[in-house]
Amino acid sequence: MTAPDAKSRIDKLRTTIQTADAAYYGAGESIMTDAEYDRLYAELAALEIKHPEFLTSTSPTQRVGNDQTAAFTKAPHRRPMLSIDNTYAADEVRAWVERVQKTAADGPLAFVGELKMDGVAAALRYDRGALVAAITRGDGVTGDDVTVNVRTLKSVPLSINYAAPLEVRGEVFMSFAAFARINAALTEEGQRPLQNPRNATAGTLKLLDPAQVARRTLSFSAYTLLSEAHTATHLENLAFMQGLGLQVALHSPALPDVDAILDFCETWRTRRHTLPFPVDGVVIKVNSLAQQERLGATAKSPRWAIAYKYESERAETVLRDITVQVGRTGVLTPV
Repeated sequence: MTAPDAKSRIDKLRTTIQTADAAYYGAGESIMTDAEYDRLYAELAALEIKHPEFLTSTSPTQRVGNDQTAAFTKAPHRRPMLSIDNTYAADEVRAWVERVQKTAADGPLAFVGELKMDGVAAALRYDRGALVAAITRGDGVTGDDVTVNVRTLKSVPLSINYAAPLEVRGEVFMSFAAFARINAALTEEGQRPLQNPRNATAGTLKLLDPAQVARRTLSFSAYTLLSEAHTATHLENLAFMQGLGLQVALHSPALPDVDAILDFCETWRTRRHTLPFPVDGVVIKVNSLAQQERLGATAKSPRWAIAYKYESERAETVLRDITVQVGRTGVLTPV
């Protein structure tokens, strides 16, 4: 294959794979089988090895670096990455809606409810269509630069069809299936299992080996867009991010009042247990970005959002038996 032919084939393979990733993680649709995806990925990797002059940092094969630096540097947030006030009481949600209506009384209000993933917040920066940085929340002003690890997440596009700078904020999380698989492997090796998916996510993001991060299969769900060109409504921004190939938080349509908000929260109180990832509440946001700006923020939290959290569920269980497993290294582990 000549160099021009190889370049053409590489470009086509990258586009096909990125389209498949965008469909799967952005819209939840599989446009090809796993076997077909793997075959195209292997062909792309082989061509890039044969023609390294065409290798780029945004290629799907470059999600795991081979010789990245071990230490994480600190990076400032361009806009403070605040935490959200939370409540467990419906009456407090009603009181919050009343305060918001009084403060932003320039017109009718609409709200959006988003499922609150139980993971780790991160900010992704894109410039000229390429992912250039991924930063944890940290103290809200400065976070850890975990770009090398976030590049391993298949739900994070390495490139998008948008040239202007923008920032996407969202949650890095771990599915229950991935969590169970990791703990089974740790138990087999005689190591202590991880406590819960949220802690496992936080620890995984700080691992020094990107290949190990990739094996743990973290995911990312976007919930905020920072872009000078997209300043109308939060719902429009969610749709825009999904169109770029990003997975976005499961959310409601526009909710007109507090009764609609609480209905959405109650619907997901039990329905969340059908999801393959941990959800511990609903984040309620004012839909209009102009009204968000008018409401502003305290030193800690935005006034235009509140998290309605579900009480932790408790149950009694009976220990029936303890068995002892022998790991590959000969370690005995009670189960």
